[in-house]
Amino acid sequence: MVTGEARSQATLVDDEPLEILPSRDGKRIFVVLPYEIWILDAKSLAAQRTIELSSATPSLAEDADGVLWIGGHHLFRASLWNTALEKVGARLGGFVDRVTLLRPGLLCGAGHHGELLWDTQLGKEVHRRRVREHRVYGLLATLDERALWCDGAESGWLINPSRTSGYTQLRFPTTSSHSVADEGIVAVGQTTRGRCILGSRDGGVAWTHTDLRLAAERFPALSPSARWPHDIAGDERWIYALRGRGLLQRFRIEDPKPPRNKDDARPSSRRPHAEPPPDEPPPDPPAQSCRLDAPASCLALVQEDGVSRLLLGGPRADGHLGRVWRVDPQSLDWTELELGHRETVPPPEAQAPSAPSFAPTRNKLDGIALRDLKVDDVLSLQTIFWLVRDHANPLDQPIGRVEPADVLGGDALVLPAMMRFAEGTARPGLVVLSPSTAPNGNPVAPRLLAWGDEMRGWLRLTAPALREQKWPRTDVFPLGIALASPAPVVAGRRAAVPKTWVDRDLFIAMAKECKRLLKVLW
Repeated sequence: MVTGEARSQATLVDDEPLEILPSRDGKRIFVVLPYEIWILDAKSLAAQRTIELSSATPSLAEDADGVLWIGGHHLFRASLWNTALEKVGARLGGFVDRVTLLRPGLLCGAGHHGELLWDTQLGKEVHRRRVREHRVYGLLATLDERALWCDGAESGWLINPSRTSGYTQLRFPTTSSHSVADEGIVAVGQTTRGRCILGSRDGGVAWTHTDLRLAAERFPALSPSARWPHDIAGDERWIYALRGRGLLQRFRIEDPKPPRNKDDARPSSRRPHAEPPPDEPPPDPPAQSCRLDAPASCLALVQEDGVSRLLLGGPRADGHLGRVWRVDPQSLDWTELELGHRETVPPPEAQAPSAPSFAPTRNKLDGIALRDLKVDDVLSLQTIFWLVRDHANPLDQPIGRVEPADVLGGDALVLPAMMRFAEGTARPGLVVLSPSTAPNGNPVAPRLLAWGDEMRGWLRLTAPALREQKWPRTDVFPLGIALASPAPVVAGRRAAVPKTWVDRDLFIAMAKECKRLLKVLW
């Protein structure tokens, strides 16, 4: 378990970490957050500086001389020593969602439109492949200066800068002959010695030798909700897999078999079997599991004085803030993990084509835009919910009102709410329940909107909007949320609203308090 002492030594960051990367010299730690990168001291984990970004899912690669390459919507160049950003190249959007350095001067990018190789010294493109839109789950550089990336298919792909005409496939030894969604690779990682690691949707973990020959695969017995790997890493002894709700697993890398002597080639029945020395400890189990005291979303392995240490990053304040802490793997309470095997799926039988369905999945809305919704409509308690189109930015989408029985599975719900910021101010708010699902199949978390000061209006509580309002995230989160009524029972699958949010008396009290504040005007 993560002890209270370890928790007290954690560094608090302003959002849930997406990725943790040690620097090339081992003196710093890069923590990648939505819209921001934090640079921490490797020993004390004290924050040194932050770099503000415009991407919700940035990616980072460190070059020589402290140059940082940052991917996302565009490619940017920054420095380890300051926070200035410089945009690099043109028309690279969709090819640099994730970036890595194959060698000094050669950057590889992979994104939803395809992959490219970029010469950082000449500032020009070396290779580009454009494909139909897809999601990229991971990208890393191998020891032999190739790039390994995965897009959720049953194969990972290797890009060789010397031969870009074709990519090499890397897949689990046990894989069905046709595409099966659960066998898709959704995580790639690397050990401290250069082995590559693959993680699949069904919980499987496989790793290679340093020359990228597959070495082993493991399939732990897990419930469907715990199979998705959040992050994977390893050292010379163990492969670590981080899963949901603080579940950490590790798989032992088999020791190389010692060479056999000529005398041992033909065992004799006369010679007694050699028994291990009595003082030799028993071998570790092939797989172990533990439950962390705090949930984690990403991990990294670093070597400190020849000993492996785990760096973990996880959420706090309902996922709106985060923390980074260090753990000694030997101090965790490990238990033996049962292993299973993967059942390959036979090819499906050919089916006759069926007629397309034209049944509506969402209501047609033609009301005012969500941003034009009046605060008095939220505080009046006359409307339990509105409908809005499911969109990344719902503020510009039309809204409407229907009866609960008329809600369709593709509709997003908007619930009136009151919110109390961490600094104490009560404000009107909105909670948007989206019918979309995250890549791991779970419903998307509720989106929160609040009434702003300058300019006055509804705003999403994301880092760019908070910067415009000059609100530090720690002044906003954690939030106190009050709903006058529970979410209605309607068709479709959406994130569940916590029961602690539903408090009509608190909603009314916060609304009266808000009306007396000169700070909150509408």
